[in-house]
Amino acid sequence: MTASCATSVRLPRVEEMTLDEKIGQMIVPGAHGVFMNATSPAWQRLERRVRQEQVGGLIWFVSNVYETAELNRRLQAAAKIPLLISADLEAGVGMRFQDTTYWPTAMAVAATGDPSLAEREGRAVAIEARAIGINQIFAPVADVNVDPDNPVINARSFGEDPQTVARFVTAFIRGVQSEGVLATAKHFPGHGDTHVDSHRSLPVLNVTRERLEAIELVPFRAAVAAGVDSVMVGHLSVPSLDPTPAPPRLDSHDGIGRGIVIRAAPEDIHPDQAFLRGALVTRQRLIHRETQEIRKLDGAPELAARQDPFELVFDRFAVHSHGSAHPKPFRSQTVLPRFGRNVTNFYGDYSN
Repeated sequence: MTASCATSVRLPRVEEMTLDEKIGQMIVPGAHGVFMNATSPAWQRLERRVRQEQVGGLIWFVSNVYETAELNRRLQAAAKIPLLISADLEAGVGMRFQDTTYWPTAMAVAATGDPSLAEREGRAVAIEARAIGINQIFAPVADVNVDPDNPVINARSFGEDPQTVARFVTAFIRGVQSEGVLATAKHFPGHGDTHVDSHRSLPVLNVTRERLEAIELVPFRAAVAAGVDSVMVGHLSVPSLDPTPAPPRLDSHDGIGRGIVIRAAPEDIHPDQAFLRGALVTRQRLIHRETQEIRKLDGAPELAARQDPFELVFDRFAVHSHGSAHPKPFRSQTVLPRFGRNVTNFYGDYSN
């Protein structure tokens, strides 16, 4: 079953979009593709994201194939601007969809010494993804696995040699994009020499710029030269690029989001230049459903959200990399516990 977006839809120019539409296009919520009838709260939430908030896309986590394909078809039909529908498929569709192809890890593929296998894999993964209605794959991993004890990259990397990683990364990209699906090199500027899991804490990549140029950035430069459609920015603190201390995590539920840059130009990889294009600031509040009384949030978002008749609300503000928040909020009355009070790079996914 194919559930792809129509190619005849006219895309609006940026200057034709309202502020809320521009903000919406920078937001990609996550969901699980399971059966949802038209009156279910789960479907109504997704539909509201697309019709009212005009989000830029959706990322699927563990899901079923048929149900996801049908949801993608319905969501694309509801979207004013075609959606970027994505999933983490670095080892195949089986990473997120049950009873589908799960490929060997990237390190196992690279152990063959044959980059053409990575290209064939990328092509096969893209064909299967497109059949479900996914048009962006968050892969390949372009990290050089410098630390063999890395708790989060490890075998997801094509190896410890930057040139080898570059060859396999570009081969996978060619395969994916030859089938009309967007590939994404991750996790810029390099997550291979980190010692903590970035899903649970903030790793510090404490290396010099010269070292970045010689090791970490090699596969990303190769990916950009190969025409990769997008680059994912990692949850990383890199003092040699930005010595600004990372904001403290106020509790275990506050997330530090990722950024994704679409169509990165080669010069964007250079450490002297800003790579991120924008950010979102989220503020959490409790609002009474009937009286609209505002209460300060105390404790974890999940606990606060259960305090009926109050509901958790996030006010999102569009900001520039070094600018201040726009005074008009874009409000979404939905519990998103992985977004916190920190500054969050756009496409704030927390589980790649």
